[in-house]
Amino acid sequence: MEKPEQLSSSSSSKKESLSICLPQKLEFLDIGCGYGGLLIELSPLFPRSLMLGIEIRQKVSDYVVERIRALRIQNPGQFNNINCIRSNAMKYLPNFFRKSQLSKIFFLFPDPHFKKQKHKWQW
Repeated sequence: MEKPEQLSSSSSSKKESLSICLPQKLEFLDIGCGYGGLLIELSPLFPRSLMLGIEIRQKVSDYVVERIRALRIQNPGQFNNINCIRSNAMKYLPNFFRKSQLSKIFFLFPDPHFKKQKHKWQW
């Protein structure tokens, strides 16, 4: 996986379109965002800051994405600064961000079940 500083203008069109859509840098990160409550509350308070939630559980992250999509439809022009992805922050976090990029990181109730018997719930 390429790190953000390794991306160039010759990268794939998907990466190019991402940089066109997001001219400003991501500032707030919510690790273990759960059902997205913190992201949704912070969005109107910091409308010029991009925020990302990372959740390890597939169904929960899908729910948050749908919740944000519904809020954008109900409130045009709002909640465009938040999103959620499914990922394991313990494994992949250094690949997502440049050094000193984030101004806030929230660790709220991370999944404590990194045990062999609970592995099926992690991915």
